[in-house]
Amino acid sequence: PIEELEYLSEAETARLLSVFNNTSVPYPSDKILISLFEEQVNRTPDRVALVFEGQSLSYSEVNAKANQLGVYLRKHYDVQPDDLIGIKLERSEWMIIALLGVLKSGGAYVPIDPAYPQERIDYMLTDSQCKVLIDEEELVNFREEQDSYNKENLLSANTSADLAYVIYTSGSTGQPKGVMIEQRSLVNYLTAINAEYGLGGDDRVLQISNFAFDASVEQIFGSLLNGAALYIISNPLSLDGSELNDFIATHGITHLHGVPALLEKAGLTITHSLKRVISAGENCPLSLMNSLKEKVTFYNKYGPTEGTISTTIFNASERAVNGTSIPIGRPINNSRIYILDDAGHLLPVGITGEICISGAGIARGYLNRAELTAEKFVADPFQPGERMYKTGDLGRWLPDGNVEYIGRKDDQVKIRGYRIELGEIENALQQLVDIDAAVVTAKGSKEKELVAYIVSKAVLNTTDIRSALGKILPSYMIPG
Repeated sequence: PIEELEYLSEAETARLLSVFNNTSVPYPSDKILISLFEEQVNRTPDRVALVFEGQSLSYSEVNAKANQLGVYLRKHYDVQPDDLIGIKLERSEWMIIALLGVLKSGGAYVPIDPAYPQERIDYMLTDSQCKVLIDEEELVNFREEQDSYNKENLLSANTSADLAYVIYTSGSTGQPKGVMIEQRSLVNYLTAINAEYGLGGDDRVLQISNFAFDASVEQIFGSLLNGAALYIISNPLSLDGSELNDFIATHGITHLHGVPALLEKAGLTITHSLKRVISAGENCPLSLMNSLKEKVTFYNKYGPTEGTISTTIFNASERAVNGTSIPIGRPINNSRIYILDDAGHLLPVGITGEICISGAGIARGYLNRAELTAEKFVADPFQPGERMYKTGDLGRWLPDGNVEYIGRKDDQVKIRGYRIELGEIENALQQLVDIDAAVVTAKGSKEKELVAYIVSKAVLNTTDIRSALGKILPSYMIPG
């Protein structure tokens, strides 16, 4: 059949596979995350690690508290590698200490936003079978015993193939799905991304992303593995642009990573302390890049949770952008990108196809979802013995080896950086009384909004529908 014909020349195939994907570099693939953090503590014990609402903690202070929590978790819950431990805490220094404590204990963490509806929290806890949930109540129990626990580093039982975290993303079947990320994937990502950024002891990183999403992992560990100070902002969603600007200026923030909507809202008129601004999570407008690329080093990043945070990065301050959209960049170290047609063949430069990713960042799979894992994570046809993730995103190679993002193949949308499966909202609507059918779309060219169309024999009140949805779905998934 014609679709099975290979029409690329050997030279073009080599260019796509070997030149554009020439990303193989050594990284500490045998190391686990917490070892890298402890090495940084040894290098800079007295340097400020965390700042929250005027209180600061040094690297050694953070490490000591995390060690005590790790001992507590081992003692009370016999934590073993790959055990999952939920964290449901408001934003503070303890959110970070809890995360480190879980990793010290040998388990993997499952971040849960306390603002989620109870039904969603219950589902995540049941699905993940968390051994324990670290919430305010659990922290009270820990603090009562804290002084009796050793502050020294724990002996680790982990290997780099163990899980580091499970992060839930929206699921098209009506329930979120847990993405399992291993230690080695995260170690590779953090090593690769800092080869781009060069974060160090002079940096002050803003922790602004919701910790239930993986952008937070980059902010937290990008800072803590490199001797920088992590500034936790308590209420990022309620800040207006001038307040965010004031925070950046007052605290001398040098590194800002967020979704384009947040970066645009900030206006970033005061950039005297900022060295780097990173846009990720959704399409970056040209106007945003153009307003910043001369003042700071401006990056545009791309990647699904299943590929460990990000797979490609583009430095807009180094390269001219020719065209109407900003490229999402080239694959980071030890990652590979293929643009494939529906039959799984490589597509030449300039032709749109599905973005498929491979390499060190590929997730173990979806928790408790073997069928979906087998469908989305397939054998890498170009690297025997490795796996490839089919993103469902459309893109194309540019002649210089950067990738341009085109859109989605399916009903997944990104709104303010949140990844949303429209089917999950439709399922939730159809569970409600008196709703016979529902279709949800995302409307608007710049600032997208969710719009629901409903079939019902009854007269319905939209406020009541939103209220009922609010008991099932997070606020960012409720149609306006």
